[in-house]
Amino acid sequence: LRTGDLGFLRDGRLCVSGRHKDVLFVNGRTFHAPDMEEVAAATPGVPPGTTVVVGSTDPVTGGERVVVFVAWARPPRSAAGVLDRVAGRVRAALGHDDVRVFALPPSAFPRTTSGKVRRQ
Repeated sequence: LRTGDLGFLRDGRLCVSGRHKDVLFVNGRTFHAPDMEEVAAATPGVPPGTTVVVGSTDPVTGGERVVVFVAWARPPRSAAGVLDRVAGRVRAALGHDDVRVFALPPSAFPRTTSGKVRRQ
């Protein structure tokens, strides 16, 4: 049965720890994407509620990559500096260098009926 949930067995009991689609695997460690989205969103200059973080694979090296998207209807002139700071904060939080950050229009983020980003 594939539910998309992550978990582990402890003393013969199943403990659910999260959802696969909300998880990043980096350097053998597991991170919850919403936690990294909070790290990115806490960067001064990032509009509230506009960050999405996903895991990816470098198509050339096959290595792990983390991609951060920031939704901006009209990026300010300072956007490049803000995006650099987002990358630095996420790199530090993950302890991983391959972090890419892109600004996209808000329409690029489909949402569920509850307002959460649809990750499918």
